Amino acid sequence: MKAISLYIKFQEAFFRTHITKAFGDTYLIPMPTSIAGIFSSLLGISRDMVYNIFRDYYFGAILLNYKGKARETATLLQKKEKRFITTVAPTYILNEPEYNLYIAGDEESIHNIYSKILDGVYYMPYGGQNDYFPLDYRVKDIVDVALDKVVKNYAPSTIVERSFLDRGGEIYIAPVKYGVDDGDKKFVDYYFVYRGELHLNMEVYTVDGSALYKLSDFYYQVRG
Repeated sequence: MKAISLYIKFQEAFFRTHITKAFGDTYLIPMPTSIAGIFSSLLGISRDMVYNIFRDYYFGAILLNYKGKARETATLLQKKEKRFITTVAPTYILNEPEYNLYIAGDEESIHNIYSKILDGVYYMPYGGQNDYFPLDYRVKDIVDVALDKVVKNYAPSTIVERSFLDRGGEIYIAPVKYGVDDGDKKFVDYYFVYRGELHLNMEVYTVDGSALYKLSDFYYQVRG
């Protein structure tokens, strides 16, 4: 199996967590669903076709650097019965995050995707919401996929044995809707690590320390 490595940097990014309702919080690192959306933008794939096309591909990301979270507030207009009310809700966004993103699959299909992106991109990728455009992005290379028990991005808590942080490192825990292939998706705590390592009790697919996960293992919402 091969993978495409893509570097991307945003001024701001927001990858909404699956469970927050009263306020907007963001995953520290984009989940495979968000990464698939970024690659689909580059390739010109419509949102309603992303899951069908990419369901058996693997995705992952590593956070290279960022400048913390910022709190913003937004006024929301809600309809209740026959009237509208306003409420103020906070949103937490990432400041200047930089990532390496990966898409992995069989060698032939990965080379085809790589060639299409190099020929020209259809749409500008965005950082979770369509007003968070990148400051910079570039396709780096096609790389080999390996198996490893040590990863530097994220993993479900069910397979994490221990964690180690470098100086200035962080660990963030958040629920993710997760399950095998097309089975029921349930909330599972995921460990997200920045400048550190997660040691697992099983081998997973990896590239440059980034664990890769199949898109069909995650809840993917298609908006009508």
